[in-house]
Parts: sequence; structure tokens; C-alpha cells
Amino acid sequence: MEKEFGFVSAFISPCAQRYIREWNIIGPFDAPDMSWLHKSYPPEKELSLSEEYPGKDSKKLKWETASADKSGFIPLQRMISPNERAVAYALAYVYSPDDREATLLIGSDDGIKIWLNNEPVHMNPAYRGAYPDQDKIKANLNKGKNTLLLKVLQGGGGWGFYARFVDPDKELTWKTE
Repeated sequence: MEKEFGFVSAFISPCAQRYIREWNIIGPFDAPDMSWLHKSYPPEKELSLSEEYPGKDSKKLKWETASADKSGFIPLQRMISPNERAVAYALAYVYSPDDREATLLIGSDDGIKIWLNNEPVHMNPAYRGAYPDQDKIKANLNKGKNTLLLKVLQGGGGWGFYARFVDPDKELTWKTE
């Protein structure tokens, strides 16, 4: 007796998503609405991990290190207070063995602005929940150290982000210094 088999549906997901798991974080800075993604705060002008800056409600802010949870998510709402109508910055250094075009995948809650090597490469002023790989950004990495700076704006509710480069050969590394 001949049997027939078939697939109703299939879902393919990468087995090894290599998220950037260690970050320098600073915030909150004031951001009443999404238009504040355009306002420049000190981390956009100088990246000094030893400096202290005035933040939201005149709070003194210093850079701190943070680690992603198992899923690769950086839960800013647990790290930063006050955590509504605010922005936070996340900084990591990505090391590449050569000059290359790369794809950066980002998921954010809420809006996001991104710089690579001090050049703006992406902005998405969206009120949304974070999911992996929501935004796909073409980026040029230099051989050696590359500076990746994220600005994540929070409206209300959850707050955080995912970030990774497509790196099938696992050649890229990242550090907080």
C-alpha cells in the first residue's frame, strides 16, 4: 500500500543567533515623545566611559555594564529608572578580522537610532514591542575595532533591545572596552 506524506507548514530559524551580549549602558535622559530621537545628548558627542552626565530629573548618570538575558534581549526597563518617556544609550565595540560589508539586525522597544564608527546608519521612530531582527541594516565594518552606539527611546511599558550581526562563520567578536 502506497502512503502519501506532506508538510502542512515549516518554520526555519537560525540555530545559533550570536547576539551582542555585553554592553555599556547609560540613561535615562529625558524624551517626552519620539521626536526626541533627534535631540543630541552627551553620549552622541563624546564617548567617555568615565564621564558623568546630567540625566532625566537631574539624576547623575554614569556608564554601567549590562548583560543580555538568555534570549539575547537587554531588558532596559529592569536596569534604568525612571523608565518612561526616556532614552538610554548602549555602547559595544565590534571587532572584525577585515574590512567587510555586514548586516546588523536590531529589535527594539520602542524607537531606535544607531551609529557605527560615529556615523548614523539607521533610525526607526516606532512605538513597538521588541522582537529579534525587526530592522535590517547594511553596515560597513572596518578591520579591527568598530564602535556601535544605540539610542533606544522608551514611550511606556516594556523597554529594551536585541542586536546582532549576521556572522555565519563566527568571525566577529565584541567587547565593552
